[in-house]
Amino acid sequence: MTLYVNGEKIADTLIRAEIQRLRPHYERMITGDNPTQLQQQLYDWSRENVIERTVLRQAAMIEQEQIPADIIEQQYQLFLKNNTRPDSPEKTGDSITPDEQEIKKEIEQNLHVQKLLEKLNAAIPKPSEKEIASYYRDHADQFHLPEMVRVSHIVKHLNPGADTRKVYEQMEQVLLELKDNVDFADVARRWSDCPDNGGDLGYFLRGQMVPEFETVVFDLEPGQVSGIFQTSFGLHITKLWEKKPPGARPLKEVRQTIIDHLMQQDQKTALEDYLDLLKEKAVIEDK
Repeated sequence: MTLYVNGEKIADTLIRAEIQRLRPHYERMITGDNPTQLQQQLYDWSRENVIERTVLRQAAMIEQEQIPADIIEQQYQLFLKNNTRPDSPEKTGDSITPDEQEIKKEIEQNLHVQKLLEKLNAAIPKPSEKEIASYYRDHADQFHLPEMVRVSHIVKHLNPGADTRKVYEQMEQVLLELKDNVDFADVARRWSDCPDNGGDLGYFLRGQMVPEFETVVFDLEPGQVSGIFQTSFGLHITKLWEKKPPGARPLKEVRQTIIDHLMQQDQKTALEDYLDLLKEKAVIEDK
């Protein structure tokens, strides 16, 4: 038996390839005692996916503007760059091989599908402020942050063979300079082995730095400079700029993340509904 979708013959190799693609995900999701039944279910899912891709491609090719040849050529050259082995023989002459012709045809079809999906997505309204606020309220746990600090540091690496006492004495001079209320960033740029951004590490949470570093900085108060301490990276002096207590991130900070998530959900639903409509109208036969 061969599958036909709106009169188009579907090669069985497409379904077998989809089975191989789905199998790892399927085996992680589904368990059971009947191997025959499980294999049939995997086949049915794969067949359905192939049908959906076929009706979507067929719909995309109807009444679509022609894709410019230079766009197809650009995509083809990108395909070659990403898929051609360095030792592959180069094509000579101006003739188009059957493989090239087939690849360009598939590229054109994919571009038409992409345009169709863009058209579907463009028709989806953005989430309302009420929907955004409701999602934020109902998923508050997603937006909770633990304690966070912003820290700058000055570090001197202890390279193999380095005179640790001499490096420590250098850091003592740095600490004395900092006690005169000079600009920490300026001192970091002159003394630190990591002078970028004046030693500013930005904000980070517990667990993002080595424990020896976090033990010191999370015990500091805003504006306080630490003493000299050692980690696996070397000798440090740090300054704590700000400490944010644990709590929920404000809606204004996560608003765009929520919008993107809701839009993705709506796009997925719209595509599923559109595919159901295409399949309902399609002539799908095994003969």
